[in-house]
Amino acid sequence: MMEEPRPHSKRTGIAATAAFGIPLAVGLCGLWTATRARQAAHRMESSEWINNDRCAARVAAMPDPGSSFRFAVFGDVQIGIAHLSRLMNALKERAPVDFIVHTGDAAAYPGPGNYVMLLNELERCGLTVPLFVVPGNHDIGRTGGTLFERYFGPRELSFVYGKTLFVVMDDAMGPFRKEAYERLENLLKHRPPDVRRVFLFMHRPPIDWEGSDKIVEAKYTPFHELLARYEIDRVFAGHIYAYHREVRGSTVFLVNGQGGDWTARHQLVSCSLTLVEVDGDTVRDERVELPPSGTAVAESLFKKFFIADIGRFMIEHPGLFFGILFLLAAGTVSSTVWTVRAGRRRNPDG
Repeated sequence: MMEEPRPHSKRTGIAATAAFGIPLAVGLCGLWTATRARQAAHRMESSEWINNDRCAARVAAMPDPGSSFRFAVFGDVQIGIAHLSRLMNALKERAPVDFIVHTGDAAAYPGPGNYVMLLNELERCGLTVPLFVVPGNHDIGRTGGTLFERYFGPRELSFVYGKTLFVVMDDAMGPFRKEAYERLENLLKHRPPDVRRVFLFMHRPPIDWEGSDKIVEAKYTPFHELLARYEIDRVFAGHIYAYHREVRGSTVFLVNGQGGDWTARHQLVSCSLTLVEVDGDTVRDERVELPPSGTAVAESLFKKFFIADIGRFMIEHPGLFFGILFLLAAGTVSSTVWTVRAGRRRNPDG
């Protein structure tokens, strides 16, 4: 005598298959996406267009631009990683720049998954000019900057291009220490005689202004004392999610605003970059603002989950990750077989 089928057995089997199959599909998608991103990160690690030392060497090997050149500045991409491609495309639509300076917080967090996500996006952008990166607090965090230095090289450097001294300083985790001020003063005191101007790049702005939510200027008193003794033409910074341009004496302070990152309350935000053109004794800066993009937000969240989050789990716990995939695959197969058999019991002539 044939066994009477249990009520809802096929429906239960379908639910069980979905319960195992959907997480399995997500895990396999993450495996494929994160693996491709890690391969891209590995290729970018030796790219001629990133790493501050390699970029400085590349710039030094460029033909002398005389006293006319262009470069771009932006920062604080972080979790809004898809906006990086938007910023790069905006640059490609304009007159070519000689190089780019990122004022920090390129990565959302200083973990391997987020650096893989960042490097993967940089490869997708098709970099064709050197990209200098200033260390930001999200790039360094509590790791001590190991991953930043691995991929982007030294956290401080200087180079001369177009009769301009470019100085990158590290205030990622707070105001400069005494040694940093001493190094900066030594650079300014012994600058080459043909240098006509100084551009300085840092992550945290050293000034306060009305509307800013950070009160920091008093902590940068030695910096402003240096400004009083040595002429610095431009100071570029990020960190604060608002564009700000202010002239004090002979120095222009410029804070980029957001380059893609957002807050929990405001995800649909504009992002911006600054184009700087030097022509003889004239320096012009232009803000280029891109409108909010829901597509970029969705793409960024997708990449964060599948590359940064799942990718980090793969890197830190490979045995556990593949063990979970195996169990999900086994559960999916078992529940599918059980569902098919249940259907046949209910429809023996089917």
